[in-house]
Amino acid sequence: MENILVGVADDEQSVHDLLKKSIENIQDTLKIKCDIIDFYDTDELLDYCYENIDALDVLFLDIDFGSGNPQGTDALQDLREISPKLDIYMLSGMKLPDDDTLGYAEAYGVEFIDKPVRSVVLSAKIISLKKRLEGYEKILQEAKENRELIGILEEEYMTAKHSLADFMNNINTRMQNAIKKDTRTLIEEIFDNLEFTPLAIAEILDEKTFDKRVYKLLKTINNGDPLSNGIRKQPFNEWKIEKLFEYRYSKTGRMYMQERGDGKKNLVYCLDYNHKKHYG
Repeated sequence: MENILVGVADDEQSVHDLLKKSIENIQDTLKIKCDIIDFYDTDELLDYCYENIDALDVLFLDIDFGSGNPQGTDALQDLREISPKLDIYMLSGMKLPDDDTLGYAEAYGVEFIDKPVRSVVLSAKIISLKKRLEGYEKILQEAKENRELIGILEEEYMTAKHSLADFMNNINTRMQNAIKKDTRTLIEEIFDNLEFTPLAIAEILDEKTFDKRVYKLLKTINNGDPLSNGIRKQPFNEWKIEKLFEYRYSKTGRMYMQERGDGKKNLVYCLDYNHKKHYG
């Protein structure tokens, strides 16, 4: 596993020193390798994040940078736009009202650590992150294995000249047990207003075929935002699945989603990266 990149944004040198000491204490005993990047104001932090999107694995961010300076909470909106899933821990030397604490936690997905910061607390956060990153590496390996399975099944489909609907149903059935729970949980945490078939999950994780436009489309739908002008949505009746819609996001790219209603989340049924190949 690559080194964990830790960001520390605080105007107190003692906090930087404490975190460095905490990491040094756990590196040898737990085989955790970390690199630390120090920031002493939010402008410096945001400049780095804009230039190095998703580089940080975890950020310890002070709330109070002194009178007249932008505060840590002021940077949260920009940070979440740059790195939606970055682990952010707010360092607070003062007692925030409960409503403020809950508001920031709900709006930006942050956690709070009281100052003076205890070394054991910082160490526990790094250990927890290491376990999640190791789990993600396993998921990537699983995605590689799933990609090989999809290739075999797609070859069967092309040879037998079954309908694409039969292929999708067959592969979802055969991959049901191949997709591990952790993988499904990861995807459905990122897109928490949607659900996914096993095939859709496998294709989203497939780095060889995945199109960034799919991620943007999923994010738009998940957030309930209007579709961009380049996206075409229309009912898709060929598979005889109720309320199934086709989203055309490129000349050859399609995504199929079922709008289930009755309080159920929409189901991402599958992705078709090469519509011309499948439909001629």
